[in-house]
Amino acid sequence: MIIKDLIELCPVEEIVSEILLMCGVDESEREEISRNHTAFINNLKKKTPIDTGYVVLGITYMDEGKEYMDASLFEKCELQEFFKQQNPLPDRSSLDTLALEKIMQLLSQLRVPENYGFEPSPWEEILGYEVDPQNVTKVGAAKLSAAVIYDMTFWGFTEEEVLAERKKLEDTAADIERVRTLPAEEQKKYFKTANEIFPELKLEDDRTEAQKEQERLESAKEILKNRLRTLETLKAYSKSYIGSIR
Repeated sequence: MIIKDLIELCPVEEIVSEILLMCGVDESEREEISRNHTAFINNLKKKTPIDTGYVVLGITYMDEGKEYMDASLFEKCELQEFFKQQNPLPDRSSLDTLALEKIMQLLSQLRVPENYGFEPSPWEEILGYEVDPQNVTKVGAAKLSAAVIYDMTFWGFTEEEVLAERKKLEDTAADIERVRTLPAEEQKKYFKTANEIFPELKLEDDRTEAQKEQERLESAKEILKNRLRTLETLKAYSKSYIGSIR
């Protein structure tokens, strides 16, 4: 099963409805945004998918206490190697009682494979990404379709808009690599530290040390919980993936 199959599995209006929920669209904008996404989805159905050896898994993450659906992209060959090294996972229910030091220790031990962004990818490639039927059943076909299409349209509804943004990203990456080849003193002309940026933006941190420590703890807990959700989803996928290559 691939992304194109997933999108064709759902009524267009269900996918669009999920996208509107994700975006938190104002009532005055709903009609135009619905129309744009409906046309976009119908256009995708005319395209021919390309297999690139990637898989998309729907994972529900936390961001500052709020849950959201992420269409997470993994490279299947990398997963094949990763599955050979899987270790038992800690119990997620006990995480809220852990101290910051223990959480940081677990984070250093729990390795996860690369989760790639696909916003600038050609649409035919995205349509060819594999999806896991069991994962689709768990998270919902319309929700996962909406998460994929939300990322696909992040920079616009035309391939020309996406291509232009991809070019900007490539140029920026090339500039950064060029700067990194310069001597350390020269690099300082291009990069700024947080301590340098804060005064320029007139930002002041008036939190107490206790508040900072508590926020570090809450942030670390959320990162750890999200990492465990990734590993749990990959563990479930590994059962069907390993079975398919035997």
